[in-house]
Amino acid sequence: MLDWTTPFPYTILAVMILFCIGIYSLITAKKFLKVVFGIVILLMAVNLLLLSFGAANNQSITFSDPLAQTLSFFIIIVSAIFVIIGIGLDKKLREVNEGSTLLDFDFSIQEGNKTKEANTLTEEEV
Repeated sequence: MLDWTTPFPYTILAVMILFCIGIYSLITAKKFLKVVFGIVILLMAVNLLLLSFGAANNQSITFSDPLAQTLSFFIIIVSAIFVIIGIGLDKKLREVNEGSTLLDFDFSIQEGNKTKEANTLTEEEV
C-alpha cells in the first residue's frame, strides 16, 4: 500500500524532471558535448525509473529486484562508455573544426541548387 511515506511517487517525479531536463538539453543544444550530456541525463532518468519500479514491491531499495539492479548496472556502464566516446569525438571535432563544435541543423530545402540543376539540364538538352 502506498502512503505519503513511500518514496515511489517522489522518484517518479524526479524521473519526470530529469527526463524533461534531458529532452530540453537535446532540443536546445548548440554544442556536441551538451548533446552528449543530455543523453546521459536521459539514461540516468531511465536508470532511476528502473530502480524505483524494482523497489516498488519491497518498500526498500536494498532488497530490490536483482534483474532491475543488473539492468541498472548495465545502463551505468553504457552511459560511462557513451561519455568517454562523446568526449573523444568532441576533442576530434575541435581539432578538425579549429576549436568549434557548434552543431548546425539546417533542414531547409535550397531552391537555388534545384533551379541551377534544372537550368543546366535544359541547356544540355538544347
